[in-house]
Amino acid sequence: MNTYDYNENFQAEDTQSGMNVIQTKKAPNIFKQFIFSFIPPKYAELANAKVGSMILMVCIVVLFMSSLLFVVGIWEEGGINEMIGIFPDFEVRNGELFIEEPYFDDEDNNVWYITDEIEEFHYEDVEYYLNQGNEKVVLIGRYNVCLYEDGEFKEESLEEFGDDIFSNEDIEQRAYPIVYVMFFCTAIIVCVGKVCWYFICSAIYLLIGMLIAKIMGKKISNVNTFKAAVYAKIPFFVIANIIKLFGIGFGVMAIPRELLTVIFFAFCIKHLPQKQKNPGSQNSCGNK
Repeated sequence: MNTYDYNENFQAEDTQSGMNVIQTKKAPNIFKQFIFSFIPPKYAELANAKVGSMILMVCIVVLFMSSLLFVVGIWEEGGINEMIGIFPDFEVRNGELFIEEPYFDDEDNNVWYITDEIEEFHYEDVEYYLNQGNEKVVLIGRYNVCLYEDGEFKEESLEEFGDDIFSNEDIEQRAYPIVYVMFFCTAIIVCVGKVCWYFICSAIYLLIGMLIAKIMGKKISNVNTFKAAVYAKIPFFVIANIIKLFGIGFGVMAIPRELLTVIFFAFCIKHLPQKQKNPGSQNSCGNK
């Protein structure tokens, strides 16, 4: 007779010697773990997966889906070139500004006004925008720059650049490394946060799984129930992120997503091996 012991090792009877031997089933690799997470009957095999391997698989999936959403988001915004090159073509030469056309932006209580049609800006010009409720004001005229930020006002002449020529290309060359580092750091923080939240939710699903197993009358180890909770979240996590690529927010599908995950989780629990005592220990007791 073949059974599973408490540690989910496969028990097989040796037909020649009549003795029970323990065969530890091979743990599925990361790729198989991802594929098997979509197939409830395969959860018996996922019960043999190592915890470290399972965590690595979740991290890879979360990193991939987050990166995909991030890249698509940048592409929809027109790319990094578009994000950096928001200013019209300009050039500062010999302390004088030359710009293709005036630029004005007042989003998020921040004012940017760049023009060569006004020779110089002064504090009175900054004060005008502050009185409109703005918190940061940057005014660049043909010969000077006025900046108000964090309660401090500064005025500088464009002659500070000397005889060097300063243009959009200089901003892009300086901004690209900063933007890439910023994106990389943001991606790492977001992924770490998502992975932590993923396992917190899985812990909640563990409690739900224990209740489902009790209703089914199955005795399943808490470790295997938690593994199933982690894997059962994978399919709908992937599907939800793919749907988000088409512009549908998580808020719209949060409730149906969780309900479907619980139903799917219940089918997965049905295929988990039960927790049983080692037959060898039972035989030894019976021989006494």
